[in-house]
Amino acid sequence: MSGKRTGGRVTSTRSRRDLLVGAGAALGVVAAESLAKVSAVHADNGESVILGQNNNETAATGITNSASQGNGLEVLVVAGNGAGVYGTGAGSGAGIVATGGNASGPGVKAIAGSTNEGGEGGVGVEAKGTGLFPGVSATGGPADGAGVAGFGAGSGVGVSGIGGPANGHGVYGSGTGSSAGVLGVNGASGGPGVQGIGGPGVKGLGTGLDAAGVVGTGEQGGTGVIGYGGVDNGAGVEGFGTEFGPGVHGSSSSASGIGVVAENTVGGTALQVSGRAVFSRSGLATVNAGSKTVVVTGVPLTSSSLVLATLQQVAGGVLVRAVVPDPANSQFTIYLNAAPMTSVAVGWFVVN
Repeated sequence: MSGKRTGGRVTSTRSRRDLLVGAGAALGVVAAESLAKVSAVHADNGESVILGQNNNETAATGITNSASQGNGLEVLVVAGNGAGVYGTGAGSGAGIVATGGNASGPGVKAIAGSTNEGGEGGVGVEAKGTGLFPGVSATGGPADGAGVAGFGAGSGVGVSGIGGPANGHGVYGSGTGSSAGVLGVNGASGGPGVQGIGGPGVKGLGTGLDAAGVVGTGEQGGTGVIGYGGVDNGAGVEGFGTEFGPGVHGSSSSASGIGVVAENTVGGTALQVSGRAVFSRSGLATVNAGSKTVVVTGVPLTSSSLVLATLQQVAGGVLVRAVVPDPANSQFTIYLNAAPMTSVAVGWFVVN
């Protein structure tokens, strides 16, 4: 480069190539400074949100959509398996909190994706707890609202639970006070309130002293518990007692009620017993030597009661002559045809 002075000015004689090289160098410096500034920029309070990086704030950021239709915020992930919205709470705070609309709108609404158009897809809501905490915890509204409500589509179930691989329960309910842990209400067309399928379909385990494992209460003339046996001679209801407890226990608190009914409407066997049968309205009465009668007391009777009696030993022609019930005094009298030489035992049994 060279120059010459003309009339007090210095005139450059640089070539076009020199000018282009100098301009390129200047543009490179400007570009480098710009890139350095962009990597350090972030959005703070009062500034616009910048995509692709973290944005810091010390106050909540709100988005209001005043249109009659449309969502407040839409996030779409088009690749990979990333979540649409991800939130992390601090302390005991929730990661994401949603409040439904004032016209009974749901707080959270999730729609599962599908494997293909019209195909079967994933779950609507998926939650995973940590430690011993549940994956989903829900609290009902103050006006006796349900903690969790599920509505099935078509013939689908309202709520489906699958237990953990180490014999975990599919659904677990714990009641408070005298309320039920799980409550099922039958359908409008006579469907069951609770239905269990499997082996066993329903299992109840009582806790505490004398607590029942399963309790069924019928309405008006309805049955509390109904069991249907399998097609290969399966039992409709089967009970197994422990220690001295009964396998099945039936009780009525009404004088006209029936504790257990065994019925066969087509002429088959109504009641079959394998093993000993013990009846509270049966026993032994002793007729003393020289006497022909004995009175058995403390046995509730009705006008339709039948008392059967027979000697439990051979007594030289002595036989039971008759048994006369006395329902008013809850007793009956056994008569012999003759007085025995020694005391004899008479077995008795009350029917009806």
